Amino acid sequence: MTFYELCGMARRYWRIALAIVLACTLGMGLYSLKGSAPVYKATATVVATDPSGKVATTQLMATVEAIGITVEREASGDGVTVTGAAAAPTASQCYVLTAASGEAQESIAVANAAAHRIADEAKGVYAELTANGEERLRAYADNLQLFEELGNERIDAINSVVVPNTYAFCEFNVEEAQEASAQGSSLVKFLILGLVVGLLLSVCGIALYGIVKRPVKGRRDIEAVCDLPVLGGKRESSEVLWANIQFAAESEPCSICILPTGDEDVRMISEDLVQAVRATGRNASIEAPDGIRDAGIGACGAQQDAVVVYPCGSVASSADALWCARQSDATVVCVRQWSDALERFAEVLDELRLAGSKVAGVIYLGN
Repeated sequence: MTFYELCGMARRYWRIALAIVLACTLGMGLYSLKGSAPVYKATATVVATDPSGKVATTQLMATVEAIGITVEREASGDGVTVTGAAAAPTASQCYVLTAASGEAQESIAVANAAAHRIADEAKGVYAELTANGEERLRAYADNLQLFEELGNERIDAINSVVVPNTYAFCEFNVEEAQEASAQGSSLVKFLILGLVVGLLLSVCGIALYGIVKRPVKGRRDIEAVCDLPVLGGKRESSEVLWANIQFAAESEPCSICILPTGDEDVRMISEDLVQAVRATGRNASIEAPDGIRDAGIGACGAQQDAVVVYPCGSVASSADALWCARQSDATVVCVRQWSDALERFAEVLDELRLAGSKVAGVIYLGN
C-alpha cells in the first residue's frame, strides 16, 4: 500500500481515526489524573571538604562517587529508587542523593540513610590513610640516621612520608532531607502520549484494513477485474451517465437496474438519472424491484416510451436485485471507492452473469 493510498483511506475513514485518537488521548489523560500514583522524592547531600586545603576536592569526590555507586545499588529496591550525582565544583563539593518512592517518609529515611552510609565509609577510608601516615612517620623517626645518609634524596623521602598525614583534616558531612516533594505524572505528557498512540493505532488499523479487505482504490482496479466501461461517477453529471448508458446498451433502455456492490444506497443516483431522462422529454419514474421475480421475462418498462429505474439493494441481502437485473434492459453496478472490496465486486459480476443480466457498465463513486 502506497502513501497516497493510505491517505485516501484515512480521508474516507477520518471519523473513525479521529474517534480512536480522541479515545486514546482522553484515556491517557484520565489515567494520569486517577490511575497514576504520585511519586515522592527526597534529597540528601554529602558535603566533602578539606579545611587545610592540602587535599583536592576532586580526590575527595572521587572517593565519594565510588562508594555512592555501591550504596545506590544496594539501597534501591522494594519500590524505592536511589540516584546520586556530584554537584558543580566549588571549594567544597557536594554529592546529591535522591530517593523516590510512593511514601514521603520512606523516601526521606532512605535518602538520609544512604547519605550517612556514604559519609561514614568515606571517613573510614581517610581515617585508614591517616593511620598509615602516622605509622610511616614513626618509622621515619626510628630511622632518622638512615634518611640522613640519603643525601639529596632526603627531602623527597620526607615528603613522601609526611604528605599522607594531611588526610586527618578531611571532612564528610551530611545535609539531611527534611521533606519529600510529590511529583505526579505530567498531564500534558500523558495527553501527548495518548495522541501519538492514537495516531499510530489509526494508521496501523487503516493499513491493516486495506491489506485484509483490499478495497477498490481507483478506476484501474475496476479495469483489472472486468472490461466493463465506467459510465459515470462523482465527477460526471447525471446527463452524461444517461448518455453513456445508451451508448453502452446500443439503444435506449426502457428499464434500468441500479445495483450496488455493497450496502450503498443508490436511490439518490436513481433519482438523478430519472431527472436526466426527463430532461430529454422522455417519461421516467422510479419503482421498487419488489415482485419482479413473478413477472414474465422481458422488459420491465411500465409503459411505452417510459423509462423505469429500479434502485436495488445488495444481492447478498435479497434475490430481488438479481431478478430485476435479469429482466431489465440494462444493469449498472455501483462501486464505492475504499468501501467496496475488489473480491466482492468480482463476485457480484459473476452472479449477474449467471443471472443472464445485461450489464452495461459501472458507476465509480470516488471520494
